[in-house]
Amino acid sequence: MANPVSKLLEIPRSWPPCPARGIVALLAILISLAPGLTSVHLAGAEDAPEGLPELSSVQDKTRGIGDDERDAYFQLLDYAAAGDYKQQQAVAEKNLANFEQQFYDNQKLALEKAPNGPRYRFSLYADMLKNPQAYRGQLVPLQGHVRRVEEMPIVDGDVDLGVAFQAYLFTEDSRTHPYIIVCREVPPGMPRGGDVLEEVAVTGYFFKLYAYDAQDAVRIAPLLIAQRIEWFPRQEPAPVISPFWGSVVATVALLILIAFLWRISAKDRRIRQERLRKMTDDAAPFSPPES
Repeated sequence: MANPVSKLLEIPRSWPPCPARGIVALLAILISLAPGLTSVHLAGAEDAPEGLPELSSVQDKTRGIGDDERDAYFQLLDYAAAGDYKQQQAVAEKNLANFEQQFYDNQKLALEKAPNGPRYRFSLYADMLKNPQAYRGQLVPLQGHVRRVEEMPIVDGDVDLGVAFQAYLFTEDSRTHPYIIVCREVPPGMPRGGDVLEEVAVTGYFFKLYAYDAQDAVRIAPLLIAQRIEWFPRQEPAPVISPFWGSVVATVALLILIAFLWRISAKDRRIRQERLRKMTDDAAPFSPPES
């Protein structure tokens, strides 16, 4: 049977848009994966929620969703959609704090062994690439901008499973490398297509490291399954005054301008008349020539 998920997660070869910058950014991210910093993982993650699908069959760094992963994929998609979103957000924030604390605890242990060793800042994206098993099935919060949002039908054989949405999310620490987000819900009115730029937030379950062909090489992107995308539409600047009062102010200003111009014109007429009168009074009387 054909894999119904492969088209859903197809990524164009033009991704990312700037390969050279992407390589530099990826190298910068991978610097934070120094040996010894994340080898012990993860004491602080939340326990698996009740009912969470079994994800032991999921394989990282593979293309598409394999036959052995399909059941887990669909189950997690339904599980995320049916959960209490506020509770998911709370768990995700706690998980993120625990992952970050564990990272710095490991770094502290490494510095005790090598006091002159480098110090790194926690990067969720980098830590996820380094420790996918620790993140599997864990909720994490993301915020950034999406560059692509598409609606995709999900069909398993002859069974219509509805639609899902696929988005490429870029965060501050992922730089030019996307997270792949799959969810069941996007806000009404949110732009869709392959050329969007919208601020969003996502709370999702990490599923796997997904391999895809980019312009220059095979790349890896974290694939998260979420209930929804939160959209923060750009706000148009509010008018300083309402259109009605704007027209009133404009009319009053126009009347003032007309009155001002009329006054200047009247003053000019008086000045010209006064000059003409003086010129007439000072002129000698006309005398006809003597015959």
